Amino acid sequence: MGKKKIIIIDDEKAFCELMKEVLQKMGDVEILTAYDGVSGRDLVVEQNPDLVFLDYVMPKMRGESVLRLLKEDPKTKDIPIVIISGSGGATSMPYADIKEFEKLRLDEKGKISYQDRQMVAKTFGAVDFLGKPFSKKDLEEIVHRVLGEF
Repeated sequence: MGKKKIIIIDDEKAFCELMKEVLQKMGDVEILTAYDGVSGRDLVVEQNPDLVFLDYVMPKMRGESVLRLLKEDPKTKDIPIVIISGSGGATSMPYADIKEFEKLRLDEKGKISYQDRQMVAKTFGAVDFLGKPFSKKDLEEIVHRVLGEF
């Protein structure tokens, strides 16, 4: 199986450290971080990770631009990317005027349902979407779904 490489791109350093701690407990992983969109995109191109967690709102380059550039680059287009966002999650994004966003379903804990997360992710060209705050279980489920057991 080998060591999995995961990149976290988020401008909140404390959040990156917390995610890194959770991910390292999951198995044999190398976690790299970037704190803005430009350095994050460069790190993905340079490192060719197995999975990327990409914050939506960041300095220097927003997550949507980073995602678009990575998906347009033949070297990085197949890397799975999970969009993460705070401040209201999916409904605060610029695509929130799309009709489907008006119908987002919340689960019993007030979080966006799995099916709707998938719809949001596909809208952006990502494999999944996580609204901050999210649980350790949500994070682990996505990692295992995308990377399998390791």
